[in-house]
Amino acid sequence: MRNLHLSEATEAQRGRGAAALWNDVLRFSMREAGVAVALVLIVLFFCFTAAYFATPENFLKIFVQIAINTVLASGMTFVILTGGIDLSVGSVLALCTVVGALIMTDKDLPFIVSVPLALLGCMGVGALCGAVNGFVIEQWKVPSFIVTLGMLNVASGAARVTSNNSTITGLPQPFIDFGNMIVWGVFPSIFLVAVGVILIGWFILRFTVFGRFIYAIGTNEEAVRLSGHSPRIFKIAAFTISGLTPASQRWSISCASTLAVRSPASAMSSMRSRRSSSAAPASLAGRVRSSARWSAPAFCRS
Repeated sequence: MRNLHLSEATEAQRGRGAAALWNDVLRFSMREAGVAVALVLIVLFFCFTAAYFATPENFLKIFVQIAINTVLASGMTFVILTGGIDLSVGSVLALCTVVGALIMTDKDLPFIVSVPLALLGCMGVGALCGAVNGFVIEQWKVPSFIVTLGMLNVASGAARVTSNNSTITGLPQPFIDFGNMIVWGVFPSIFLVAVGVILIGWFILRFTVFGRFIYAIGTNEEAVRLSGHSPRIFKIAAFTISGLTPASQRWSISCASTLAVRSPASAMSSMRSRRSSSAAPASLAGRVRSSARWSAPAFCRS
């Protein structure tokens, strides 16, 4: 009889343990992975309701279209976590693309030199724009919405002036081939670069002291200040990263180098209108066979 009671108590304890474990899983899913779960559900819904959604061609097109916004979002995350906002990333991306394209089309520079210089030029311009945003916001306590809105217009005008508001052509063929490269038949190279940037940003925020301070400033800036640290430095660094992320990507030029680097006016108007890609090849095999048939992302088309 005693053994029977012990067995029932053990089974009840196991039941409570299983219920607690299930509650922990649900709590984690809703709090930590809620967005990922929602994304999976949406994908599954369209896989069963749309005939051509779950095809390699469609996924390839989606990966190309989300790559730019993915990298911009990785840098924007740092700014948002500190309680700010950066409206200038689109125009900064256009300016960095123009600067890099001009360096790469310089006939006096060999390809092996022009590509690193273009990358450094993009990174320098992007980091400078971000640092200026952060400095003005912290020095004069102007709302980030206003400052970055001004930088949006400054970078947009600088891109138009720098490119003479015209299309830049003659980019090196190896760089164009990199923009056209497709891995495993589904993943474009620019999407894989975007995934790499996301992983780097996640590692910084999750496992570094700098990332902990970014979270702390957004939660309680005064507590960070009273602990002996300067929120000003971390905020400027966050805006610098926000400007650096679009500039540091080789595909910030390669996405436009597929056909040509369009004028910033048409590129930015295309980004605002969010037009879907209409010139993409219908066949993935045809896309792989002929890179000339590749259609640039919406940001890079006029």
